[in-house]
Amino acid sequence: AHLYSVVEPQDMDEMVSLLNANRPHFLAHLKTLGVDRLGDRQKFANALARAIKEGLIEDSKPVPHLVPATWSQGEETVMIRLMVPGGTLSHQIVCSIDVNSIEVVVCDEVTSINGRLYALVKPADSTWELERAPPPELSVYESEASAARADDTMVITLCKSQPEPWASLFQMGKGIARKEKVPQLPPKPAAKPPPKRQPGQVGEGPCAFVQRKLYFGAEKERHEQMEKQKRIDEMGPQQPDYRRTLSARDEWNSETSRYLWRQNRDEEAGAPDTPEGCPALFWWTEREKEMLLRARTRKGLRESELQLRVRGTHCELHLSAKPTPWCGSLCGRVKPEHCKVRIISQPEESVDLLELMLVKAETCHWRAPFKDLLTHVIEQEHRLRLPSRGAVMTDKGYSIGQQGNSWELIIPISWEYFQNGTLKEDDIRVGVTTKSLNVHVVGQEENPLMAGGLYGEVLPEQCRWALRGPTAKDKYGEMTVIMKKNAAAGGIGGGWKDFFKTWYQ
Repeated sequence: AHLYSVVEPQDMDEMVSLLNANRPHFLAHLKTLGVDRLGDRQKFANALARAIKEGLIEDSKPVPHLVPATWSQGEETVMIRLMVPGGTLSHQIVCSIDVNSIEVVVCDEVTSINGRLYALVKPADSTWELERAPPPELSVYESEASAARADDTMVITLCKSQPEPWASLFQMGKGIARKEKVPQLPPKPAAKPPPKRQPGQVGEGPCAFVQRKLYFGAEKERHEQMEKQKRIDEMGPQQPDYRRTLSARDEWNSETSRYLWRQNRDEEAGAPDTPEGCPALFWWTEREKEMLLRARTRKGLRESELQLRVRGTHCELHLSAKPTPWCGSLCGRVKPEHCKVRIISQPEESVDLLELMLVKAETCHWRAPFKDLLTHVIEQEHRLRLPSRGAVMTDKGYSIGQQGNSWELIIPISWEYFQNGTLKEDDIRVGVTTKSLNVHVVGQEENPLMAGGLYGEVLPEQCRWALRGPTAKDKYGEMTVIMKKNAAAGGIGGGWKDFFKTWYQ
């Protein structure tokens, strides 16, 4: 009764969720509310748990990020799995990893991951990611808003400083974790000892002598060929391992994918659609590290009349406090401190030029400065009549290899249409997402040269590609694509069983 004044103002659902998730944290929370005696805190926790069990108080779902995390370890890494509320965004999570400690904060709230680690780690090589839970299955009368969303999982991979086993995750601190239970395999039955040979027994038992005929020279080669054919006949006809084929039209989204900038590419020019006979309102030139926009403007315009505001992926340029067409969401991320606007004087012309320079934060191919222009650019590309897949691909196939944290894909390219000018090197595009790849001719992403869903995840911002022409020893060109694997999402070892999991056609 003497705790009523302390507990009564609190939300009982939150108290129940906190107790269900983490009893030590619940007791610490009671102390912050003014319950100083440990005995009183223990009695209140026991009484609340008993009331929940007897149905006097409605039970509530535990706070996900306060539930003790689970962890497992390999020879060189430690993997921690922490539940977080479904729909939590990455910027709402703060993960601080030091050489001997770790602290995770979710939505400005402490979690069960907070304390001094059992041994030293390498912070620079440690990573974390979010694993999204699948969407709930809705009934006929249920909407997405009313459906309960499953909790997501935060996966933290710590790189050990020394390859030695850990007895626990935390050495001291407020962190709580339990080791993942690895199912024990049933013991193998003991091998039966070989039967004892009876006196006088010949030709039986483990030491029996088997006569074999020796083959030499051409007779040996003929015998090996016959044995090989015999094994093939015993196996019977083998079915090829076909990957599942999906429609590129349904699986690939050109607007939301990231396109890679070809190595040694110069620049690309573009402009929005305008009525026939009318000059473009503005135009742009894209380079590896910047996007340059230009437009004609009146004589005598002063830079003081211009107001430029740039942040992350958004840009706004105002003229005399009125918005210009250069306002909206950008097709990529920029460095705001390096972006600038200026007026280029043209003494011999009746107009001056207005120039906006956007400096890219990452090397990629935007194709258009603003997202609302990207749809028009894609429509322009689809109107092009360029040679299709059959004119570019060869019958040599392709080669692919996995090495360390990357995959290398090499595709031979027929160079006939490049030599006669029908195609240019800039007409080949490489688009990537974290889980897919699409190599195609401009405007033909639905009929790609090579595309499909990947067996694992990649880091699009670290992928690259190059294209070279024929050489003295090879009449074909060659396209090389380097795909950087996401080691954090690959788990311990990080190896892929294959490169493509599905094909897009």
